[in-house]
Amino acid sequence: MKYFSLALLWSFLLMVAATASGQTTGTFFVGGDIDKFYPVVWKDNGWFANTASELEIGRADVHRDGGNEWRGSLLAKFRYHVTNWGNGSDFIEADIHQAGSAYDFIAGWRDVTGFNNANEIIIWLRGNTSYSYTSRYAIEAPAVFDGVANPLPLTMLNEPPHTFKTSVDGYVNRQGRTIGSLYLNGTVNWTAYNWRKPLRLPTGQAIAFDAGTTKIGLGGVGNKLYLFTTDVEDASKVPNYRLIMNENGEMGIGTEPVTGFRMVVEGSLGARRIKVAQGTWADFVFHDDYKLPSLQETESFIKVNKHLPDIPSEKEVAEKGVDVGEMNKLLLQKIEEMTLHMIKMEKRIQELESRQEK
Repeated sequence: MKYFSLALLWSFLLMVAATASGQTTGTFFVGGDIDKFYPVVWKDNGWFANTASELEIGRADVHRDGGNEWRGSLLAKFRYHVTNWGNGSDFIEADIHQAGSAYDFIAGWRDVTGFNNANEIIIWLRGNTSYSYTSRYAIEAPAVFDGVANPLPLTMLNEPPHTFKTSVDGYVNRQGRTIGSLYLNGTVNWTAYNWRKPLRLPTGQAIAFDAGTTKIGLGGVGNKLYLFTTDVEDASKVPNYRLIMNENGEMGIGTEPVTGFRMVVEGSLGARRIKVAQGTWADFVFHDDYKLPSLQETESFIKVNKHLPDIPSEKEVAEKGVDVGEMNKLLLQKIEEMTLHMIKMEKRIQELESRQEK
């Protein structure tokens, strides 16, 4: 009898444990308007088991709710643990996959227990849509605040009022995982500096940086690295390619790289200072063995060529551009030659004035 009682007790405890941690499935409907996202409240029933709750929300049939209408499908998984009045270790991670629709189904989420012990999170879901759910732990049916099942706004202890959203929050990855801080550690040395390769994107893939209405992309294809900007989330607009670098390290800003130039720029280039390394300078004009062209020689050259000696012509500049360092040297050379001529003229004038005074 004693052993029977113990066995009965153990069976009861196991049944209670199974009930507490058993999987729950169900369906629910979010009313309201299809162009709005409404707060749906979920419990964190893994909290007292000292582990994260796991919840899946989905609608696999793209025709669900719409008959022959293509309403779209959703498979999303949430892993979360609330703080429950400041206990910490709180996080919400989402893995969202949706297709076949012009709609997003999930607009955001929030841990609403920073200053209460409600043991709940909110997930904003699109209205006028039905969903299915599966929870790792036994969980109450979600409370839907769509103005139909429950009134809006949703009010909770020490929380601001929560109502519907009309757009997707910026932190939401609409097609993939949204997680907290991510630390990656590669295992194989990749460079002489022992840099590793913890993250690798296949060719034709890009990293996106959300800068508000502007999205900044960084990706590689065709042996080139591209930095670009766009204001859309898809390929409906051609992006602006701001910087392109090829395999030789040659870069183009606002344009394609050009062979033979480390950098080319389409448009104006502004700088506070520019320093050009120069191998030679024009001070050779002042050397004793320098043959200073006479003004008559310079005049004859100009009449024939329509530009100064040693200075590139307009045609050459149009075809080849200007080497800034070399041009500064040539201009200095002309200034130094002109200075020598002015010194000679000054001496000649003084000599003539001296003769006139006598």
